Amino acid sequence: MHGPVIFPLSQDDSILGTVTESACANGICTWTIVTVDVTKNVRSDHTFDDTYNYSDAVAGAVETYNLTSCNQLPVSGVFYQGIALYDQSGQQASPKWANNVTSGLDPQCGFDVTSTTTTVNLYHNPPPPPPPSLDVTINGPTEMQPNSQCFYSSTVSGGTGSYSYRWYQGGTLVGTESSVTVSSTGYVSSFLLTLDVSDSGGGNGSDQITVQITDSAPVCRFSPSGR
Repeated sequence: MHGPVIFPLSQDDSILGTVTESACANGICTWTIVTVDVTKNVRSDHTFDDTYNYSDAVAGAVETYNLTSCNQLPVSGVFYQGIALYDQSGQQASPKWANNVTSGLDPQCGFDVTSTTTTVNLYHNPPPPPPPSLDVTINGPTEMQPNSQCFYSSTVSGGTGSYSYRWYQGGTLVGTESSVTVSSTGYVSSFLLTLDVSDSGGGNGSDQITVQITDSAPVCRFSPSGR
């Protein structure tokens, strides 16, 4: 509305607002809108000329400007309480508030509005909770002999459904099963072995170990059975 000054609000702030018309001529009036955060003692004054008759009052609103995700809104909803409307003579009015949800909002968050003479409640459908993380452990030696191979398995718990595996040796994908055999060939002193696991429910987890390459390392076995 003609670029009014906006200041941040906090929970339980008390707000006082006035709309005043003056100098009306040829269908154009000068409008002065004052908004005061009584709790913080912060004030916004905005004056402009317009042909529009600002005779409506908004008891509470949630604008979706710059909103990119529904979880940026409070899960419980947004509530305005202790609402009172006064006319130009200072008499308290008893308006019949209209509950309106603008169509075409992006993102759509399932907004809903209810109101009484002293409250306005704005709700939305909260997003589902994030999927639980998986507990992932790499099982295998942390030392390897030069130019050798070692077998690594995984232990995974938590989540829902089937698991998907991605093993990385020094940043290179080397396996997509629950276990993997890796080679120390080409690595001078050590490498990082990482396992990323996801499940069909959207959960994920990871583990990583540093494997040192040394002549004194035990000889590796290539499978759980020792083959």
